[in-house]
Amino acid sequence: MLFLVSDLEPPRQGPKTSARTAQRLIAYGMGLKLPTTFGSRELKSQEETRKKRIVTRQE
Repeated sequence: MLFLVSDLEPPRQGPKTSARTAQRLIAYGMGLKLPTTFGSRELKSQEETRKKRIVTRQE
């Protein structure tokens, strides 16, 4: 039996994906086209809320 060196190495880690990336990939696979501003308003509001929480904790 013949083994390659790459067979003995541990598996490589794939790139980390976010929920947004996963949704985009799934939609692309289904042939759907998502709007370019997909989720940008929600992300901005979440970031704003997060910043406010940090400021109130520091006070």
